[in-house]
Amino acid sequence: MGLRRQNMLMYHAKSHFSMVDKNSKTPLHTQVKEYIFDLIKRQTGTSAMIPPENELCGKFGISRGTVRTAIMDLVKEGYLERVAGKGTFIKKHHQALSFATWLSQEKATAGIIERIENMFSVKKMGCRIQDIKMPYLEMERRLIVAAARGEAPDIASLIYLWTPILAYYDALLPLDDLYTYEIMNKLFPSTVAPLAYRDHIYGFNWSNAPNILYYNKRLLTELFGSGNFEAETYDDLSDNFIRIHEKSRGSVIPFSIPILDDEIFFLYNLFNFFYAFGGGLLNDDDEVIFNSEANIKAFKWLKNTIDSGKINIVNNFVANRELFAQGKMAFIIEGPWLLKQIESYNPEIKADPGLIGYCVLPKGPAGKSVSILWNHTLSVFRQCSDKELALEFVKFLATDKDVNEMYYRQAGMIPVLKDELYGNSLYDDSFGRVLKAQMEHALPIRPGKPDSFMMAITICAKASREILLGDADAAATLNNHASILREIYRTA
Repeated sequence: MGLRRQNMLMYHAKSHFSMVDKNSKTPLHTQVKEYIFDLIKRQTGTSAMIPPENELCGKFGISRGTVRTAIMDLVKEGYLERVAGKGTFIKKHHQALSFATWLSQEKATAGIIERIENMFSVKKMGCRIQDIKMPYLEMERRLIVAAARGEAPDIASLIYLWTPILAYYDALLPLDDLYTYEIMNKLFPSTVAPLAYRDHIYGFNWSNAPNILYYNKRLLTELFGSGNFEAETYDDLSDNFIRIHEKSRGSVIPFSIPILDDEIFFLYNLFNFFYAFGGGLLNDDDEVIFNSEANIKAFKWLKNTIDSGKINIVNNFVANRELFAQGKMAFIIEGPWLLKQIESYNPEIKADPGLIGYCVLPKGPAGKSVSILWNHTLSVFRQCSDKELALEFVKFLATDKDVNEMYYRQAGMIPVLKDELYGNSLYDDSFGRVLKAQMEHALPIRPGKPDSFMMAITICAKASREILLGDADAAATLNNHASILREIYRTA
C-alpha cells in the first residue's frame, strides 16, 4: 500500500465524525464537509489524500453529488486540491494558533470547542488551531509557569480573576485595540473593569456568566406537592430550608457550600452572599471592607444556617453538583453552565428537563438580587507570534453570532454584546430571560492590585473557614483579618 494511501486511511480512521444525521437540520453536504475538515485539521505532515468520493458515499449512504458538493466547497476555500488521475489532496497550510482551555475537557463543552475552532479555520482559509487541554484547577498555575519558561500558548480562555494576575507577571498582551467606541457601548460596563491592569485591558470576555438559583422541582414536589419554590428574599430561602429540613426529617439537604483547595472558587460561592447583604472585599475606591457590618451579617446568616443543619458542607463543586443532580439536595447556586453539565451527573434530567427549575437569586438586605459574575475571558500571551490573527480569533469567539448561539444552546452561556443578547429571540426562552434579568444585577469580584489579591484570597478564605467551620466570632475574626488585608494592599 502506498504512503499516500496509508496517510488517507490513517486520517480516515482517526476522524471523530463517523456518521451523518439525515434527520438533522444541518444539510448533508455540510455534515460531510465537517467530516472532511476534521481530516484536514488533523493533518500534521505532508499533503495527504482524502478518501475517494465513492468510499465516502458508501460510508455515509448518500449520493455522489452530495459528497462532491462538500469537496468542491473545500477546494474553493483553499483546503483541498484535486489532481487529475490521482485524487483529492489536503493542502498544507502554515498559519496556526495554540489555544489553551479547560473547556475542551468538559463533557458539555468539548464538542463545541472543536466545532468553533473548525469554524474559525474555515473563515481563515485553513488556519490551524492547536487545542491545548488544561485541567481547570491547575490552569492558572500552569499558565504562569509556561509564560515564565517561554512556553505559553498564543491564546487562553481564563476566568476573569486570572487575567490581571497574569498581566501582573507581564505574560499578556494588551487588548485595547479591540475596545472600540462601538464595542464599548455594547458591553456591560461591569464586565470590562476587572480585565484592566494599570492603564491597559488584558482580556476580552467570551461570555457572560451570572449565578442563578436552581431548584430540584421533582424533589420539592414530592415533599410539598405543587407550588412556587422560588425565593424572593434570603429570608424566604432560609424559610424554605427549614421547611425542607423538617418535612424530610433531615433526609434531604436543602443547600450546601463547597469548601475547595481552590480558594478563589470557595470565595466565589461566598461572594453571592456578601453582595446580597451589601458587602464584599473592596469598595469602589479599592478600600478593604471585608469587616463591614454587611459581611458580618452575611457570615452570621450563613453560620446560623450551617449550625442548624440547613446548609451542608461538601468538599468540592463536583460533589455539590452530584448531590443536586441525584435528588439529594433541593437548591444550588451556580452559573449558567450547570443546566447542561448536570445531565452528565443524572441522565434522567436530559430526558426530562422539567425536573429542574431556575430563577434569579434572592434579594438580600440591600434590596437587590445581586449575583457574582464568573465570566469566561480570552487573553493573548506576549509570546504569540501572530498578534493580528490572535485578535481575530478572540473577536470571532466573543462576537460571532453563530458562535454565540451554539455556546448558549450547548453550554448555557449568554453573549457579551447587549445588542445580540437583547435582539436575538433565541435568548427569550425561560432560561435566557432569567439570565438576562440576573445580568442587570451582576457584579465581578474586585481584586484591587493583582499581587495583593493573590495573598488576599488566602487571608479571606482562612477567615471564612474559621467562622463557618469553627467557633470563631464573626466580627472579631473579620476585624483581625481586615487589618492584615489593609496592610497587604498598602505595601504591595
